[in-house]
Parts: sequence; C-alpha cells; structure tokens
Amino acid sequence: MNNRIPVITIDGPSGTGKGTVARLLAESLGWHLLDSGALYRLLAVAARDRGVGLGDELRLQALAPAMNIRFEQAYDGGEHIVLDGREVTDRVRAETTGADASQLAVLPGVRRALIERQPQIHVCVPPLTRRVRHAHLSAALQYGRKV
Repeated sequence: MNNRIPVITIDGPSGTGKGTVARLLAESLGWHLLDSGALYRLLAVAARDRGVGLGDELRLQALAPAMNIRFEQAYDGGEHIVLDGREVTDRVRAETTGADASQLAVLPGVRRALIERQPQIHVCVPPLTRRVRHAHLSAALQYGRKV
C-alpha cells in the first residue's frame, strides 16, 4: 500500500504571487493549502511566548514538534491559525513576526525540524454538514519558505 500523499510545492521570492497562485490552484483541485512560511511564524510566536531566544537553535528544534498547530478553514474562505489552543492568526501575520521568522529560517536545525513537522499538521475544513472535521493532509499544495 502506498501511503504517500500528493503534494505540489511553489517556492520563490517574496511578493511574487505564490500565495495567490497556491490558493487558486488548491481551490481548483479541492486540496488543502499549507503555507510553510506560517510554520516559521508560528515557531517565532511560540518562542516569544516561552522565552526562547530566536538564535537558540537547540531549544527551537525541541519546540517545533511540541507545538499543537491547527489551520482552520472558514466557510467564507478565510483561515484561522490556532497554536496550543489559542487563535493567533493576527500575531502570525504581523510584520514583526515575519522578521522573527526570517531569523529562524536561516537555522538548519530549525528548517529540518519544521520540514519533519509538516506531515503532522492538522487542517480543519468545514464540510457540507457544517461540522468541522479534523484531518491530516490527504493532498496538499504547499507554498512559502524552504518548501
């Protein structure tokens, strides 16, 4: 039995439309969308909340698999990002968090830890019955940093 899931990745410089193309393609295919840049931002938020220095590669590596992350897709097409049971979408999208994430992205151990973490991300999508179902990625379109 093949347990592999299909994945399309889109990588490229900032501001080139990766997110727009990824969202349109994922919607067209009916696939989940994973913004890998958000993972770096989530790690930055978690590190700040726990007092972990942004240069402390070993502690950041240990923190990456310990984060409880959910991406919740809303009926209106929006997204809510939940970290350890708290809604953190605005914090994740803040400019200062982006700057913090850039510091983390250059650390090889952090990149490895977040790449290993990606298959375990929970995506919540609203089905037609309006009950939210939790699912591991069954097919994914991924964009962002180091995909």
